[in-house]
Amino acid sequence: MTYRKTVILAVAVALVMLAALPALAEEPIPEPNSHNEALLELIPELGALPGPDWLITGYRFFYDVLYYDKDDNVTDTATLVFDIAGIGGGHVLTNCYMADFDDNGVLTDFSQYSFMVDYPGLGEVWISPEIFKGEDAPGIKSGVFELVEMEEADEAEKATEAWYTQIDSPDGMSVTELYYGKEDGLLLLLEGYSYDEAGNYEGGSTVKFHKYEEYTAPWMDYGLTGLEEGISILYDMDVTWEDGSDASGVMTFVAEQNFSSWAYMIQYLDSEELGSSEGDRIISEMSTDGLMLWMPTEAFKYIDDGDIYFEEEEVGTIVKAGGIIEVAGFGATRLLHFKDGFFMADAYFSLEDGYMVKYYQYPTDQKPFEILLTLKEIK
Repeated sequence: MTYRKTVILAVAVALVMLAALPALAEEPIPEPNSHNEALLELIPELGALPGPDWLITGYRFFYDVLYYDKDDNVTDTATLVFDIAGIGGGHVLTNCYMADFDDNGVLTDFSQYSFMVDYPGLGEVWISPEIFKGEDAPGIKSGVFELVEMEEADEAEKATEAWYTQIDSPDGMSVTELYYGKEDGLLLLLEGYSYDEAGNYEGGSTVKFHKYEEYTAPWMDYGLTGLEEGISILYDMDVTWEDGSDASGVMTFVAEQNFSSWAYMIQYLDSEELGSSEGDRIISEMSTDGLMLWMPTEAFKYIDDGDIYFEEEEVGTIVKAGGIIEVAGFGATRLLHFKDGFFMADAYFSLEDGYMVKYYQYPTDQKPFEILLTLKEIK
């Protein structure tokens, strides 16, 4: 295939921030989920192998989730969304969301729940196909995987070949079955089963690949060189609620680590009305909230009014170019519009140096306030 959290305002008003990541070194240390950790113990080579050829920044994957009770009745459904938000020499950064829809397919919730740092050879939704190439390949020689045919819901569809494995938890209270695409290593299906201490089945869940979408934009692959480590970018912030009340302050972003396709930032708020606070933020070339803070000026010549770089209808996502806008005190800027679920914002980037000079977050039913950021200082 060609696959290309803390809110720092005390009243949950501000720009969404991430739950703290582990301390970042020169290369962040991967922290795999439990079943991937078990796979790495069984096949240590996965920690050093390259990822699939398609694994690059800019893919969004959708998985349908079903939850079952002990009688295998469906008790709930959801959609998991995974963004490949950044790639380094020895790691991959994945942004994870949960989406809920009503019976008519209308989105009712879309929330980020974590960022994950994984190995290129094994991540949230992939495994390196290299472990299956040849009889002496680790995935085959170890006996951990076997090639099977996945049953399709539609009998008219051709069965899909997949690499299958089963992971049992050390306490025996959960079993995870994983199916990866034979050629591309994409996670096609995950089935989980839970048991009580006596071994009685308590229910489970199914996570099945649904579709993928591709984010392609002129600013990708240049690297976030404008966010060099140590730089501080300060913005005057104004918040206005629907009842007319307001607050102001200074929002500061400090680049702690830069991994080219993404940067780890510390975000500070200093406000008389809202107090002072700090949190963590990830800035990615695959931005869906507009807070990239900087983009390469070389990209501007490839951006035209009306261009769409990412669009998806189920969640309601779009990244779209606006026109050249004069912003008082900053001159000509390129406007970009961002919408992701219930979130919507406009970002204005200086044509002279690429820094974001203005940012407007629209009020919504879920967050009935607007936020305006205006560049104050870069140091």
